Amino acid sequence: MVGDASAAVAADPRGHTNAAQWYALVGQDELAIREIQRAYDAREVRLLSLPAPVFSRLRSDPRVQAVAREFGIRW
Repeated sequence: MVGDASAAVAADPRGHTNAAQWYALVGQDELAIREIQRAYDAREVRLLSLPAPVFSRLRSDPRVQAVAREFGIRW
């Protein structure tokens, strides 16, 4: 069962990016995108991992493209 990662994110120094990776791995794309947006808002350095294969399915989403563009990430 996939639940909200809020408590895990609060306890995890890797934060929203880690939660986004986990959600992407289990196919919860909307939750993954939400965490990517939160990682951007928090300016998490780990967001530089956005080009990783785990996120490949999400790259066509305009919200992910916007975050990548704003963070200076190129595919």
